[in-house]
Amino acid sequence: MTFLSPLRTYKKFYWFLILVTVGFILIIINLEYSEIRSYHQRVLKHDVKHKALVKQMQAIQTRHVLLWTQRRSGSRLSMHLLTALPKSFIIGEPLSNYKPGNVLNIINFLRDILNCRLSLHLEYFKKWIGRTQQEHSEITNICNNEASLCTDPELSEAMCVASQINLVKVVGEELGTAEHLLHDTQLNVRLVHLVRDPRALLASRLKTGKDFWPWVLLPGIYQDDTNLTSVCSRYQQDLTAARSFLRLYPHRYTLVRYEDLALHPESEVRRLYTFLHLPYTAKVANTVFTHTFGFVADQSILVHPFSTFKNSSATVFAWRKSLPFTKVEKIQEECGSVLEAYGYHPELSEAMCVASQINLVKVVGEELGTAEHLLHDTQLNVRLVHLVRDPRALLASRLKTGKDFWPWVLLPGIYQDDTNLTSVCSRYQQDLTAARSFLRLYPHRYTLVRYEDLALHPESEVRRLYTFLHLPYTAKVANTVFTHTFGFVADQSILVHPFSTFKNSSATVFAWRKSLPFTKVEKIQEECGSVLEAYGYRMFPSPRHYHHLQYTPLLPLPSTL
Repeated sequence: MTFLSPLRTYKKFYWFLILVTVGFILIIINLEYSEIRSYHQRVLKHDVKHKALVKQMQAIQTRHVLLWTQRRSGSRLSMHLLTALPKSFIIGEPLSNYKPGNVLNIINFLRDILNCRLSLHLEYFKKWIGRTQQEHSEITNICNNEASLCTDPELSEAMCVASQINLVKVVGEELGTAEHLLHDTQLNVRLVHLVRDPRALLASRLKTGKDFWPWVLLPGIYQDDTNLTSVCSRYQQDLTAARSFLRLYPHRYTLVRYEDLALHPESEVRRLYTFLHLPYTAKVANTVFTHTFGFVADQSILVHPFSTFKNSSATVFAWRKSLPFTKVEKIQEECGSVLEAYGYHPELSEAMCVASQINLVKVVGEELGTAEHLLHDTQLNVRLVHLVRDPRALLASRLKTGKDFWPWVLLPGIYQDDTNLTSVCSRYQQDLTAARSFLRLYPHRYTLVRYEDLALHPESEVRRLYTFLHLPYTAKVANTVFTHTFGFVADQSILVHPFSTFKNSSATVFAWRKSLPFTKVEKIQEECGSVLEAYGYRMFPSPRHYHHLQYTPLLPLPSTL
């Protein structure tokens, strides 16, 4: 008995420990289950509570939009352009100062925000309402008139439910997190993925940290990670997710580069509004104009380093003046595949970065008359090179690009040019009117060049353009002209790409005559006749003239338009 007594005691203690452990595990499981059940009960209770409000707003089709990007990628400008319509509800950077926990909690939190369930997250609401007054004009007016209303999350929820667009800007999170929200068919969210050249992003972050710290009101909010490896790694992760989204959600995901938004604001914003099924109104056009040309009544807002009112096309490449080329090289080495995938030049040379002789901005698709304000700016002293092409060749190229070269296009919609004959000829006519005005008002700052002259007489035309720009025609320029217009390059593989600029330009300039039927040529000549004549393009009076290749459609460029 003496020997067995401790053994029995030990067995009892052993079973006691097992029971305690099991009980402890069951308690943890119960707590987790209770938390999940509590969350779903709150959501259910919230939905029931808002049923009456939702019924009243059934006629309103709210667009749920996620603007997803990294810090210092132009998200403030993009946000203002995407919410230019009335009844736009903005929630900017909800995850910057409020971390709901793990990825699942982040997804649930963003789903609640998109569904206007602000009262489920009172802690966040208190932080959000204070910051939002700086950006959300409608809430600002309400808070100024009746401050007590801003403490009521249900008011904000009602405004959110009644909105035409509910935009949530997410900055810094991995793009792959959005997979769960895109997969939610009930939410029907649309994702606008904003990217920026990694070189520009890092230059902006470095400059923000050094120069603009006094402007930052919230400590740490702009302390972005400037570690090159981690930045490029994040770009690569997001690129992997972007490729997946393009394949799985082609109608709910779109990519926009900040540079395209800055250089071609009207066409890019139109494309985004079409993607979001929103109307491009006069108010939207005015917002695009004021934010991307910097024409505002209160000039004091232009000096703020984070102002979105500026001449975006003139500042988009300003980073090349501030970022040392040694850092540019490192970024290109680390982020090379990302730069190439997103369509950025992956190997800028030092001359391209530091040369201050010319700052060239290419504008495609905008009305020529828009440049009037830039030509009128004597401080800017801009020179405008107006490039035109035979409308028949242009339409032939657009039609062929749409049919034959689509596999080369990585980003959907980037080459979906307008092939409507009436609108094309109308744009030519509008630009011709502006060109005549510019020739009269700015004869030393505007010049016209036809693509055909550049292709047939590259050396003389480029010499003329360099003289117009007051630039030296050097041996390096001559070599560039030669390789790009005669197609003599070491790597012959680049010649087969349909958009390669290395080709025998004089042999291909009139190749469109082999692919465009004469019936279409007749229609173009009928619609665009005055434009063809003004720019010195000859009409084809019959199919015989058209198919006789010795009959050139090019006449000398008229001295006056």
